[in-house]
Amino acid sequence: MHAFTAASVCLLLLLPICSYARNGHTLNPGPHSHPPNWEPGYNTTTTTTHATATRTRKQKHYSKSRTSSDIAPTTTPTSPRPVSRDDDEKARIVIYTNDLSDALLYTKYTHININFWNRDYNDWYIDASAFQEAGKKVLISAYGGGVTPTTNGNDAIEDARMLAEFVQRNGLDGVDIDWEDGPSLGNGGEEWLITLTRELREQLPSPQYLITHAPQGPHFSPGLYDGGAYITVDQEAGHLIDFYNVQYYNQGSSSYDDCECLLFNSQGWAPQTSVFEIHETLGIPLNKLVIGKPVTQDGVEDGSTGYMDPSGLIECFRQAGEQGWNAGGMGT
Repeated sequence: MHAFTAASVCLLLLLPICSYARNGHTLNPGPHSHPPNWEPGYNTTTTTTHATATRTRKQKHYSKSRTSSDIAPTTTPTSPRPVSRDDDEKARIVIYTNDLSDALLYTKYTHININFWNRDYNDWYIDASAFQEAGKKVLISAYGGGVTPTTNGNDAIEDARMLAEFVQRNGLDGVDIDWEDGPSLGNGGEEWLITLTRELREQLPSPQYLITHAPQGPHFSPGLYDGGAYITVDQEAGHLIDFYNVQYYNQGSSSYDDCECLLFNSQGWAPQTSVFEIHETLGIPLNKLVIGKPVTQDGVEDGSTGYMDPSGLIECFRQAGEQGWNAGGMGT
């Protein structure tokens, strides 16, 4: 049915990134893409624990050597060109990066998520025009690992308005929500995400702008979280979300490291969270479930699980494509 996703998406997802890494490139801002005050920061490692699983994820930050008042005034850019919701027949190839150098222009990525926005990193400029002219969608990804906006008491409506203004000011195609404030699930986290998403869509209407989320696979497990985690978010605001970049890695005993666990029958501490189980149990369309994987073994933190070699992942994409899945892949 959609067999093209088996080799084409997987190879396009993996090979450009692997080649990029092998050639010694690092994910630092390109010289033409950002002003002097937008500088690469450093990686810190944060750890969160849930039941029997411990996961860590590197948080990439941008450091600001100057205050917001040091930024040269700029004119407000025009809104990005109108975009339509992603074609259901087109598989997405998503990358998270803090690099907008020219090298990415020559890859097959369809969606480039720049990481990460938060309230402390709001006053910087992204020139995405060359990538948009090449047919790529450029989104800003918000929060990331180690950032806890809900626990910290951020107002969801205010965050949404600030984030929408950032998107419009920079002429981007939309926003990705990489929310990893796990301790707040069941303690207001779900409501916070729903409010954030509703306000974002109010400020960033469809089809001109995309809104995506990047939940961890276990966040779709029925009964695992008292507040429902992303089950509740999808029920209340899923119609406002274009697709999910599902993080199928760094989840301990729920390893998602073979086709059976990834696609059909998840194991370990987070049951019913494979791609087709999420679709069949929760009714989320297959074309909204992008499979997120680390593209090298280094992407798996501290001996956790989830990495798959390219040949194994190609086989999983083939099997999924034969059964109607065509959402695409996400690399991190």
